[in-house]
Amino acid sequence: MLTCVGVGDICNKGKNYVVAVGAEGWFHLFDLTATASAKSETSSQQEALFWDDQKPCFTQHIPANTKVILISDIDGDGRSELVVGYTDRVVRAFRWEEPPDSPDLSSGQLVLLKKWLLEGQVDSLSVNPGPEGVPELMVSQPGCGYAILLCSWTQEGAAEPGEGTPATPGGESPSRDVILHLTTGRIHNKNVSTHLIGSISRGSNGDSSKCGLFALCTLDGTLKLMDSSEQLLWSVQVDHQLFALQKLDVTGDGREEVVACAWDGQTYIIDHNRMVVRFQFDENVNAFCAGQYTCKDGRNSPCLVYVSFNHKIYVYWRVELERMEPTNLLRVLEERPGTGACWSASAWTLRTRPQLGSWWGTCCMRVRLPGRTDGRNVLPCYAALASPKLNSPPGSICSFLCKYSYQ
Repeated sequence: MLTCVGVGDICNKGKNYVVAVGAEGWFHLFDLTATASAKSETSSQQEALFWDDQKPCFTQHIPANTKVILISDIDGDGRSELVVGYTDRVVRAFRWEEPPDSPDLSSGQLVLLKKWLLEGQVDSLSVNPGPEGVPELMVSQPGCGYAILLCSWTQEGAAEPGEGTPATPGGESPSRDVILHLTTGRIHNKNVSTHLIGSISRGSNGDSSKCGLFALCTLDGTLKLMDSSEQLLWSVQVDHQLFALQKLDVTGDGREEVVACAWDGQTYIIDHNRMVVRFQFDENVNAFCAGQYTCKDGRNSPCLVYVSFNHKIYVYWRVELERMEPTNLLRVLEERPGTGACWSASAWTLRTRPQLGSWWGTCCMRVRLPGRTDGRNVLPCYAALASPKLNSPPGSICSFLCKYSYQ
């Protein structure tokens, strides 16, 4: 039974591989790009069968009871490692090694680098830039906690990979390779399941600090955003059981928002300023992920992917928002390029007759002002709102405006 699937450049050859690991400990490596190249001349019918005859290009047995995996550079050497979390509170790190000038992957193997033993169950693995910008391997711990696992093989004169020791608060482990952090807050259950996601992008215009951002969520509804210096940026409490945590840039500004999903389909998208957008998926969710995926036109777009308990996968693509922060109509109109004095007239009208503000907001949605920039569909609207003789109900005003909007 497969328990973990991952994609990454685990062999450090400059291309991605698909990794599948079973509960029994069998590690399977797939090179889909090589198979695709070999079948590039096949017919469309054969292409349809492409995904049915995949065979692993490499198989190796590693310790059993795997739970989660991570493919990333965890020690800052520029090469990817494979990190595996187990159901017995153990985390192991492996690296792909093969002889120089090896013709294929059959001559390589996974070599154990380190083994860590933690106090609580491991639900998530992630990498986050530390205060100095160096990658740090993070592991979630129950009760909205996390542990930083030190890569001792990078230290000169470090001992050989060993069995590790249980973590203790403050990093007082004899081997000092596990540093446990317990975040503060309203945590009623110290054993509640916790998930984390690291390396959340601040955007090109973000803080120049080297500290990376990471988020935590718990099954009892706690959400937190922190940086690697342990500074809490915000904390949110919701009434849903959060079991999955992802990151996704839905506004296109380079800053990644935190995306959390609950078992009942409630999905939260929260930005760095704690602005929240909620989305309700119609079914109970078995698995969830989010990312930049190609669904149409050969280009990536922000996607939300849900797996239901009815054996179906739902992909919501082009999940894009213009902004996360609250705003008002005047600000939106003033930011529109090429509109000139029209927005000034709007501002004057709404300031002198504030009782028409809600009507104007409704009318703007109905006449679709952004569709025209020459002002012909705007000025009649201002004249109607400014007229002291116009005392009709909102519906009549909207109809009147729509009459002029397409002249």
